[in-house]
Amino acid sequence: MTRKQRAGTLAFFILVLVLPGPALAGSAPANPVTIGVQAGYDQRYVPGRGIPVSVVLESTRAVAGDLEVSSLAPDGSSLVRAIPVEVPSGGRKQFDLVVPGPGLPSPRVSIAVREGSQTLASARVELIATGDQMLVGTLAEQPAPPAGARIEPTGHEIRPVVVPEAWLDLGAGALQPLSYLIVDSEAGRALSDDQRQSVFDWVVTGGRLLVTTRDATAVEWLPESWLSSAGRNLPGGGQSRVAGLGRLLVVPNGAPADLGPAVAAMTPPPTASDNPNLQFGMPSVDFELLSALSSAGGNSIRLGWLVGFLIVYVVLAGPVNYFVLRKRGRKELAWVTVPLVALLFSGVAYGLARGARGGLAVQQASVVFATAEGSASQRLVTVSSGAGGSFRVGFDSRDAVSPWGTAGFQDFGGGAPARRRQVVRLTGSGSEAILETSPFSAGISQGSVPSSPGYLDGDLSWDGNALVGTVTNRTTMTLDVVVARPGGRQVRVGELEAGAAREVEIEGSQEVAGPPIMGFPPMLPGSQGSEENVRRVLTGNAYTMLGAEHSFGTPLLVGYTDEYAPELRVDGSTRSPAGPAVIVSPVRVTVPEGAAGKLPASAGRMEIVSVDGGAFSRNQSLQLQDFREAVFAYQLPAGVDASQVKETTLTKGFGGPGFRTEVFDFTQNRWVAPLPGGNSTEEKLPAGAFSESGQAYLRITPQLEPYLELWAFNVAVSL
Repeated sequence: MTRKQRAGTLAFFILVLVLPGPALAGSAPANPVTIGVQAGYDQRYVPGRGIPVSVVLESTRAVAGDLEVSSLAPDGSSLVRAIPVEVPSGGRKQFDLVVPGPGLPSPRVSIAVREGSQTLASARVELIATGDQMLVGTLAEQPAPPAGARIEPTGHEIRPVVVPEAWLDLGAGALQPLSYLIVDSEAGRALSDDQRQSVFDWVVTGGRLLVTTRDATAVEWLPESWLSSAGRNLPGGGQSRVAGLGRLLVVPNGAPADLGPAVAAMTPPPTASDNPNLQFGMPSVDFELLSALSSAGGNSIRLGWLVGFLIVYVVLAGPVNYFVLRKRGRKELAWVTVPLVALLFSGVAYGLARGARGGLAVQQASVVFATAEGSASQRLVTVSSGAGGSFRVGFDSRDAVSPWGTAGFQDFGGGAPARRRQVVRLTGSGSEAILETSPFSAGISQGSVPSSPGYLDGDLSWDGNALVGTVTNRTTMTLDVVVARPGGRQVRVGELEAGAAREVEIEGSQEVAGPPIMGFPPMLPGSQGSEENVRRVLTGNAYTMLGAEHSFGTPLLVGYTDEYAPELRVDGSTRSPAGPAVIVSPVRVTVPEGAAGKLPASAGRMEIVSVDGGAFSRNQSLQLQDFREAVFAYQLPAGVDASQVKETTLTKGFGGPGFRTEVFDFTQNRWVAPLPGGNSTEEKLPAGAFSESGQAYLRITPQLEPYLELWAFNVAVSL
């Protein structure tokens, strides 16, 4: 290097060292955008449930780009919600959304503002699992319950949190982490119709709404059907009523600030999914459901044929090619013949795909849980074409999520989920997922249906020997209806046209309580889904959507149709492919005053309160692995007080090394062992097993090994 070259190089490095960074990139400041974030309630999260997020952007210059909010899935994939943003120079804007809950031991939410390929600003919020805390939400400027109070018998700690009013506009998903929501009646009346509907949708799927009021007549904004249903008296003069799978508590207070009676009326809600090892509440979409969907849609994805095609290719390119060339003594030609065979088969596959499957094929299957007051839904959409390609699937809601566990949008048949970024773009009130597909594969997306198609109405009453009543189809479709009872047993109601009703009777004898129609043995990849399999898979997904903590031992009405066709958009074009669907609604059970007899398990409600360890449902059983304890709660049906109970029997059915059972005795205020029953699987609960609110708590712990397969946990009450 010459002296002149060395001098030039030295001058360049000096210039780099002394010049400020922005001078190299232009006059724009290094960080024109600042980010403020509120993620979750006090940064708390519940695994498997959505997280509401508010992002405030301030910019020193005009910005037009994307705001990306991402969380991490269990496999490490990044689940991204992207929102187009425009912030003027000196401007400030707030963006609110719900993102999927993370599933990693060190969960976080990451935020970035991107303009083209440039990242203008980024931030990260570390989240904290709720553990044994009950997140009790209140609206802004409302009195909150005392922090740190413990709710017996499970020891859950109350953690009051403020619910921003803007989050009520995001729908029920923003309320999922809450155990309770406390609303003063005047504040509830002031909410918009859409905000109240968000609360009602959350309640019917398992939420607990506690309304405080100084005027018993000032609750007209609540659904009349809730207020008129049979209630249960609570300490402090309040009442508790069943509301779908959730509960409504109305507590009259002399002063709004006095939440003592409200806190005393609280009972630990089902919080099974607090444990990150649990596999409840997560969508399950795999070979099984896609096979059922594709066959029901009449445009089957012939995975079995594809596998056979690939086997023929491997055999020809491998052993056949080898033996032919060896016989001719020209094995060196394999460098030419193998690529030619691959090219030939690729061309044949492409031609057959275009000829056999033609253009765009769109199929969908839906699960809708609905009552007269609210609803929740999941919709699976598959998109495929002969040659594959990129497709944009749009929903009229902002909740499009990955159906393949939480791992991201996958090409069906493309192998295990990969660690990559999965982006859903949020536009206005909708969302759009981009699916990349190849020949012989389907892109899979999941969202919700635009609106509820109606519900099934079922009122049953105990007559001393059976639960009897009427089931009414309050949808616009003809449905084939059954009562799905605990233990997988069904009572067929029959085909009901829109508006039609039919009498039903459920005998109380020989009933088994346990996980319902969840976790049947799956269909093999590529197998065809019969109508029975389609029903089974969709019904199982309904229970999964609701969460095993709420649906364990809960009878549901299930109506099936293969002609449900809610609208969606594919590449900007509106489509309404008819597909299979189940409409699911809870069964309301009451016991008349003075009734007698032995109530079946279907009359009450068994829920999973918490599990310390891993748990999942499979083969119609609750599988507990590496667990230390599990707590269940049984709720007496409406119309039955603890004072009316003569005897309570717990019947257990299980596989594994066994377990120890304890019952919380409210008269002694401690856990006790139940009394021996008539056989090795029966135990009698003590007289003090029921609280004033009609709940009994049962705790099981492993005896020899921390494993248990529980297929029956039946509480029968004699009046």
